[in-house]
Amino acid sequence: MRYAGSNIGWVAIVDLDFNISLLNPLTGAQIHLPSLLYLFPFESLPNCGGYIFHDKKVGMSYFHEYNICRDYHIEKVIFSSNPTLNNYMAMVICNGFPTAYTKAGASKWINLDFSPCDIIYYDGLFYALRGYSKIVAIDLSGDDPIKRVIIGDNIEFSDSFLSLFGEYHQHYLAFSSTGELFLILRCAQHIFLDPADDDPIKYETLRFKIFKYNCENDSCWDEVRCLGNKSIFIGMNNAYLLSVEDEDFTGLKANCIYFADTWEGSRCNVVIGRPNLDAGFFDLEQEKFNRCCLPYEMLLPPPIWFMPSMERHE
Repeated sequence: MRYAGSNIGWVAIVDLDFNISLLNPLTGAQIHLPSLLYLFPFESLPNCGGYIFHDKKVGMSYFHEYNICRDYHIEKVIFSSNPTLNNYMAMVICNGFPTAYTKAGASKWINLDFSPCDIIYYDGLFYALRGYSKIVAIDLSGDDPIKRVIIGDNIEFSDSFLSLFGEYHQHYLAFSSTGELFLILRCAQHIFLDPADDDPIKYETLRFKIFKYNCENDSCWDEVRCLGNKSIFIGMNNAYLLSVEDEDFTGLKANCIYFADTWEGSRCNVVIGRPNLDAGFFDLEQEKFNRCCLPYEMLLPPPIWFMPSMERHE
């Protein structure tokens, strides 16, 4: 299994056969969703331990082991809050394939006609980021999805932002509890864990940029240099902001970006002294990284942020 997404109290897990479930790890409640395998033109080769992919565009076929195929093509699963067997909605961002959705009562995942940079669930709707700043609200409550552009491409950014935009490889959306919309940009670079070895490589985050949508100016994102008493959590989770003033989050450091590695096949290495994972927090005031270290060395799917909830599921 690997974690592929999380929303308050729940995680999305995917096995090597692309079977997917929503799981509450604390209560044991589990909701089985339709298999993701049929989204992809793969042919399983059990004797070889993987899938063969037929690329009709170039007339070639490729073989990938089960775990590599799953970890590469499943980027992120986003799902509704407090899911139940009879009331849930989910979307998946795929690498190389269009985004798809499913919901309670559906027997399969249905392809949509776009591939977003990020998707977040908030207050009954999914919000997809496309391109620099285009935000599309997606309503899956009816028989057919309803897509509505709520923020267009005619957005004003500072010149410094535009010149750096191409350097930022990952983009995240986050809502505050009061409905403020944030855009977080993450810049990373390849590094070699061992200078004498060409493989494996990993990514290391270098810097972040945060912008908040200006509701009073429909064509403007304002750069945010201070989050006050709040911090943002990003990764393969439904991104969120938490306040240090909330007694449930004792120990949380304010004005930080807590980040987790989202690159497939993350590499740990304690021997050469580098942090094991590209995970930790970035202090916006001090402009300083504090990275996590885990006591093992292995290839593994990315870690994930999880906010516990003991709400029971019937």
